[in-house]
Amino acid sequence: METTSTITINRPVDDVFSYASDINRLPAWMTGVTAARMLSDTKEKGARFVATYLVARRPVDFEFKITRWDPKKVFGFATAKGPMKFKGRLEFRGKNGSTEVTSVIESGPDSLATRLLFTIARPLYKRSTRHLLKRELEALKVAVDS
Repeated sequence: METTSTITINRPVDDVFSYASDINRLPAWMTGVTAARMLSDTKEKGARFVATYLVARRPVDFEFKITRWDPKKVFGFATAKGPMKFKGRLEFRGKNGSTEVTSVIESGPDSLATRLLFTIARPLYKRSTRHLLKRELEALKVAVDS
Protein backbone atom coordinates (compact mmCIF):
# COMPACT_ATOMS: atom_id res chain seq x y z
CA MET A 1 0.00 0.00 0.00
CA GLU A 2 1.34 3.42 -0.92
CA THR A 3 0.67 6.52 1.17
CA THR A 4 1.76 10.06 0.26
CA SER A 5 1.82 13.57 1.65
CA THR A 6 3.06 16.82 0.09
CA ILE A 7 4.17 20.18 1.47
CA THR A 8 5.67 23.36 0.01
CA ILE A 9 8.74 24.80 1.72
CA ASN A 10 9.71 28.38 0.94
CA ARG A 11 13.35 27.58 0.31
CA PRO A 12 15.27 26.62 -2.86
CA VAL A 13 15.34 22.95 -3.81
CA ASP A 14 19.14 22.79 -3.19
CA ASP A 15 18.65 23.76 0.48
CA VAL A 16 15.70 21.44 1.07
CA PHE A 17 17.24 18.40 -0.63
CA SER A 18 20.55 18.93 1.17
CA TYR A 19 18.86 19.10 4.58
CA ALA A 20 16.34 16.26 4.05
CA SER A 21 18.93 13.84 2.66
CA ASP A 22 21.48 14.55 5.42
CA ILE A 23 21.23 11.29 7.37
CA ASN A 24 22.61 12.89 10.55
CA ARG A 25 19.68 15.34 10.55
CA LEU A 26 16.91 12.72 10.34
CA PRO A 27 16.25 12.84 14.11
CA ALA A 28 15.41 16.55 13.80
CA TRP A 29 12.33 15.89 11.66
CA MET A 30 11.59 12.20 11.19
CA THR A 31 9.11 10.84 13.74
CA GLY A 32 10.55 8.28 16.14
CA VAL A 33 14.15 8.56 14.90
CA THR A 34 16.50 9.17 17.83
CA ALA A 35 19.82 8.71 15.99
CA ALA A 36 21.04 8.12 12.45
CA ARG A 37 24.38 7.62 10.74
CA MET A 38 25.82 6.59 7.41
CA LEU A 39 27.41 3.15 7.13
CA SER A 40 28.76 3.83 3.64
CA ASP A 41 31.36 6.44 2.76
CA THR A 42 29.22 8.14 0.13
CA LYS A 43 25.54 8.84 -0.48
CA GLU A 44 24.53 7.13 -3.69
CA LYS A 45 22.30 4.31 -4.85
CA GLY A 46 23.24 1.19 -2.89
CA ALA A 47 24.76 3.07 0.06
CA ARG A 48 23.59 2.11 3.55
CA PHE A 49 22.66 3.95 6.72
CA VAL A 50 21.24 3.11 10.15
CA ALA A 51 18.39 4.90 11.88
CA THR A 52 17.49 4.14 15.48
CA TYR A 53 13.74 4.35 16.15
CA LEU A 54 11.96 4.29 19.46
CA VAL A 55 9.59 1.30 19.25
CA ALA A 56 7.51 0.58 22.36
CA ARG A 57 9.91 2.86 24.29
CA ARG A 58 12.91 0.78 23.23
CA PRO A 59 15.63 1.77 20.73
CA VAL A 60 15.52 -0.42 17.62
CA ASP A 61 18.02 -0.13 14.76
CA PHE A 62 16.83 -0.26 11.17
CA GLU A 63 19.41 -0.58 8.44
CA PHE A 64 18.43 1.11 5.19
CA LYS A 65 19.70 0.89 1.65
CA ILE A 66 19.48 3.95 -0.60
CA THR A 67 17.38 2.78 -3.56
CA ARG A 68 17.18 6.06 -5.48
CA TRP A 69 19.62 8.94 -5.43
CA ASP A 70 19.03 11.78 -7.85
CA PRO A 71 20.28 15.00 -6.20
CA LYS A 72 17.66 17.75 -6.01
CA LYS A 73 14.99 15.31 -7.28
CA VAL A 74 14.65 11.99 -5.37
CA PHE A 75 16.01 10.33 -2.22
CA GLY A 76 14.68 6.76 -1.96
CA PHE A 77 15.37 4.13 0.69
CA ALA A 78 14.22 0.70 1.84
CA THR A 79 14.80 -1.34 4.97
CA ALA A 80 17.59 -3.88 4.60
CA LYS A 81 17.49 -5.09 8.23
CA GLY A 82 15.00 -4.49 11.00
CA PRO A 83 11.75 -5.73 12.46
CA MET A 84 9.54 -4.20 9.74
CA LYS A 85 9.97 -3.90 5.99
CA PHE A 86 9.04 -0.75 4.09
CA LYS A 87 10.18 1.52 1.29
CA GLY A 88 10.10 5.26 1.18
CA ARG A 89 11.15 8.16 -0.95
CA LEU A 90 11.21 11.92 -0.87
CA GLU A 91 10.53 13.69 -4.16
CA PHE A 92 11.60 17.32 -4.64
CA ARG A 93 10.27 19.79 -7.19
CA GLY A 94 11.49 23.39 -7.40
CA LYS A 95 8.80 26.03 -7.98
CA ASN A 96 9.65 29.75 -8.16
CA GLY A 97 12.27 29.62 -5.42
CA SER A 98 10.21 27.25 -3.24
CA THR A 99 10.29 23.47 -3.07
CA GLU A 100 7.41 21.02 -3.19
CA VAL A 101 8.32 17.90 -1.22
CA THR A 102 6.32 14.69 -1.51
CA SER A 103 6.93 11.90 0.98
CA VAL A 104 5.91 8.40 -0.13
CA ILE A 105 5.83 5.25 2.02
CA GLU A 106 5.17 1.78 0.61
CA SER A 107 4.35 -0.83 3.21
CA GLY A 108 2.29 -3.90 3.75
CA PRO A 109 2.00 -7.16 5.64
CA ASP A 110 5.01 -9.44 5.92
CA SER A 111 3.36 -12.54 7.43
CA LEU A 112 0.03 -14.34 7.45
CA ALA A 113 -0.93 -12.81 10.81
CA THR A 114 -0.09 -9.25 9.75
CA ARG A 115 -1.79 -9.83 6.38
CA LEU A 116 -5.07 -10.57 8.19
CA LEU A 117 -4.66 -7.63 10.54
CA PHE A 118 -3.66 -5.37 7.64
CA THR A 119 -6.77 -6.35 5.66
CA ILE A 120 -9.06 -5.50 8.56
CA ALA A 121 -7.31 -2.30 9.63
CA ARG A 122 -6.25 -0.96 6.20
CA PRO A 123 -8.31 2.29 6.29
CA LEU A 124 -7.10 3.14 9.79
CA TYR A 125 -3.49 2.27 8.90
CA LYS A 126 -3.56 4.41 5.74
CA ARG A 127 -5.05 7.40 7.58
CA SER A 128 -2.53 7.03 10.40
CA THR A 129 0.40 6.79 7.97
CA ARG A 130 -0.78 9.84 6.00
CA HIS A 131 -1.00 11.81 9.26
CA LEU A 132 2.52 10.67 10.21
CA LEU A 133 3.93 11.77 6.83
CA LYS A 134 2.21 15.15 7.10
CA ARG A 135 3.64 15.68 10.60
CA GLU A 136 7.13 14.75 9.39
CA LEU A 137 6.95 17.13 6.45
CA GLU A 138 5.77 19.94 8.70
CA ALA A 139 8.73 19.23 11.02
CA LEU A 140 11.06 19.21 7.98
CA LYS A 141 9.69 22.62 6.94
CA VAL A 142 10.34 24.08 10.40
CA ALA A 143 13.84 22.51 10.54
CA VAL A 144 14.86 23.79 7.10
CA ASP A 145 13.54 27.28 7.85
CA SER A 146 15.48 27.57 11.13
